[in-house]
Amino acid sequence: YGDEWRRCQRLLHQTFRPDSVPKFRPMQIKREHEMIVNLIDDPHCHFATFSTSITMSATYGRQTSPRDDPLLPITENAVALAFQAMTLERAILLKKFPFCELNYFSRIFNQTRCSQTSANCMREMTDVPFQYVQEHMAENSALGQFSMVAENLQRIEKQDQTSRPLFEGTLKKAASTAILGSYETIISVLTVFALAMVSYPNVQKRAQVEIDSVVGRDRLPTFEDRASLPYVESVLRDTLR
Repeated sequence: YGDEWRRCQRLLHQTFRPDSVPKFRPMQIKREHEMIVNLIDDPHCHFATFSTSITMSATYGRQTSPRDDPLLPITENAVALAFQAMTLERAILLKKFPFCELNYFSRIFNQTRCSQTSANCMREMTDVPFQYVQEHMAENSALGQFSMVAENLQRIEKQDQTSRPLFEGTLKKAASTAILGSYETIISVLTVFALAMVSYPNVQKRAQVEIDSVVGRDRLPTFEDRASLPYVESVLRDTLR
């Protein structure tokens, strides 16, 4: 635990604490609808695209393409290298200390045979979306689009020149942590849900009956319907468990 760890923790908590995340709900609904359309048009898995689009929007304000977004392979390559370098011992350490510096990943990658490729992938995943925010911050602000990086870059502008590089480096690491931490998590939850619905069709049918009775067949459920869907809520909690 050090000052940088605390700064990263503070940045992530400010953005993703329970009373702050509702501002991302319109974006989440939009991305969910895009994923459903993708699944209908092409029954192959689109969970990776959905995971990246949600996190990129919340973290960087990046409005990713519904399919084949150029940032998707950047994230996938970095995550793949992270899992390749991760051992059981390292995984336990990161679980205990989830806000480890991004430099920790770099040190792990430098121990692999493809250290240069690993370093380039991590640098690309860190710098490319960050530069996007810097280039589109005024545009996204005018459109009312929120993101962790944009909001904190605005705060950094009010600080003195000597402390800006320090906080900008911390912000980059916190943003990359959000991407790495959420990518496989979201995909895993959606995959488990899909498998559960296929394995237990009676549960899927009962959940669908509840949705039809509360929401109807003319629209999709929203966050406002959640309190009226107790069985669907139970399915969600079992999936997360």
